[in-house]
Amino acid sequence: MLKRNKLISLKRIAPCFLSAVMLISPILVYAEEIDETVDASQISEQIGDGQVAADYLLQHRQEEIVDRSITSESSKSFPEKLDLREKGVVTPVKSQTPWGSCWGFAAIAAAETSILSESGKTYEETGLDLSEHHLGYFASRHITDETDSQYGEGTYIRGDYEALNIGGEFTLATSIMSSGIGPVTEDFIPYRGTKGKTISKFWINAYYSPDDDWDIPDDYMFMQNYQLLDGNMLKSPAVYDQDYSDFIVVDKSEFQEHYLGYDQSAVDAIKEELMNGRAVCIGYHSEHSKPFEEPADNDINYISVDDEGRWLQYVYDCALPSHAVTIVGWDDTIKRETFADHSNDENGDGLAHLPEGDGAFLCKNSWGAANTVFPNNPIDTWGSLDENGKSTGYFYLSYYDTSITVPESLRFNPDANATSFIIDEYDYMHFKNVENWLSDTELQMANRFTADYDEVLKCVSCQTGNDNTKVKVEVYLLNDGAVCPDDGELVSTQEMSYEHAGYHRMTLDTPVEVKASHDYSIVVTESVEHEGKQYYSLNTGKDINEEGVNQKEKVIEAYLKENNIEGDITDYIDRCYSKSVVNAGESYVYIDELGQWFDFSDLVQTMSANSSDEFSHDYDNFSIKGYAEFADPEEAATLMEEAGRNSTPLKYSKPKNSYNYRFIVIAVCVVVLLLTGIIALIVLTIKKIRKSKKSKHEK
Repeated sequence: MLKRNKLISLKRIAPCFLSAVMLISPILVYAEEIDETVDASQISEQIGDGQVAADYLLQHRQEEIVDRSITSESSKSFPEKLDLREKGVVTPVKSQTPWGSCWGFAAIAAAETSILSESGKTYEETGLDLSEHHLGYFASRHITDETDSQYGEGTYIRGDYEALNIGGEFTLATSIMSSGIGPVTEDFIPYRGTKGKTISKFWINAYYSPDDDWDIPDDYMFMQNYQLLDGNMLKSPAVYDQDYSDFIVVDKSEFQEHYLGYDQSAVDAIKEELMNGRAVCIGYHSEHSKPFEEPADNDINYISVDDEGRWLQYVYDCALPSHAVTIVGWDDTIKRETFADHSNDENGDGLAHLPEGDGAFLCKNSWGAANTVFPNNPIDTWGSLDENGKSTGYFYLSYYDTSITVPESLRFNPDANATSFIIDEYDYMHFKNVENWLSDTELQMANRFTADYDEVLKCVSCQTGNDNTKVKVEVYLLNDGAVCPDDGELVSTQEMSYEHAGYHRMTLDTPVEVKASHDYSIVVTESVEHEGKQYYSLNTGKDINEEGVNQKEKVIEAYLKENNIEGDITDYIDRCYSKSVVNAGESYVYIDELGQWFDFSDLVQTMSANSSDEFSHDYDNFSIKGYAEFADPEEAATLMEEAGRNSTPLKYSKPKNSYNYRFIVIAVCVVVLLLTGIIALIVLTIKKIRKSKKSKHEK
């Protein structure tokens, strides 16, 4: 299982094992061949001027197709209640303490439920437990192998923030796991520091200490137990006229001005994913983002508790999302009047505010629960009460909560032994956003790869930027000296339609055999219909770079000063930045109106400098990947055996149980000393009394 995926890790540190990304850029691989067969004029005729292509796309760019329409009535029939816990496919509530890693816990919880549902097994049967530590840590890392063509690409932490404390979104989790970086099991990389230090509350170990070494060796990066098949980006029930990412500073009045209303079709989409056994991770506003954290002085406690001990939340004033949880069910029967009306909120407006209608999502939090054991049962327990009056870590979130955002569901291959040996890819910048360019004339994206082994290409994947996208995939075995990604034999074609935007992997009906050192390409055409017209799209991961973070910091600093807002500026700016590496000969774009292919590396700088983003971003290679297996079973077995020698779980220490024996020993010693003192005092008092009586008697 892990032995196969360890090969991905070994490919990062030894040339003979490298295939997740090429050790040498494809342009270098065939450069000599081009020199021999194609002169400079021929190359210029085949590959167009990148500046011309960039200018064209910027001039002809269409507005993104973002459906902000609102549907008030459901077009589908659902049961009035659903609780995936009853199906046995929801894992126990965990605690993210001591880090702000809620997004990772929400994504892993969704992954666990998806895998259990797809496998037809329950948590009781499997004990499935995936590693949040692995996901969260490598979200803040970059490629450190200097021999790698993508060296330096990835995420960089600003200042002295900890890797698990930088925050994130679910597209980030998707981009990581699709790259062959997890998920792995908890026993392989547990959620604690290497020494197992704990923070105690009296005689109980409350949680693992941040004052420990939480780093993971880089050669554990490309390991994976389960393959991600889809990451579906769903619409949010709370509709705004622009994305949350466009808001810079927390200002509720700004949000209220842009709030359009509640969309029933988005609730239906979430319910449909739940009906399919897939939990849905979401962002929403919470008064704090991790347990043991005090809420802001001016914040409102939107949580109320009903007569049945259920915790209910309804945000009515468009507060900024600050936390992430996982939806595992719903209940249409929870009446709107059951929620607190907030008229007595200390920091509210004094008016009554109730949801527009009935119903709420059942959400799984990551702040622990009283009915679990260390380290998931912190002293300050949280959530709805069970039949024994213990906190469960769950709560209900109104469908009409105005802070719900970025819903995403995940679909996995449940077979832990089905993980690919080889992933050919270039996009290692862990992105939070997808940039989407549209044109009413045909556009195509392509990635070109060189096989390091004799392999069989089984699957390909891409990222879609719009709902209801049609995807056409073409695989070419390229000719010697080929310059363009379609200069060769077309050996496999496949078409699919995807209801939701996001990451999607498709299995080829016709697998492709590729010989070692041979070049092949994956050409993707994405089209979508909008208002009776067909559009074509290019899309790639994008994220704020170092220059952009510095720009943003200055703008926010001026905003805070101008509006007399007190507080630490680091509460508002990004804690990390991204860097992409787009080399020549890796990604290509075809523009039908210009009739040529263009090397994407020639477009990136111009596109970035002239993008619509307020702050500078980096754009990555196209999110097109090839997933292959070794053609030679003996070679695969040999490499598996070699990889197995290095597939060692991290030996992190942990306390034997939840009791803090050091505290108990000290407490016992103190008690013994006190008792000794008291006994000594009593003895001395008795002696003194006897002596006094004897003295009186002698007189």
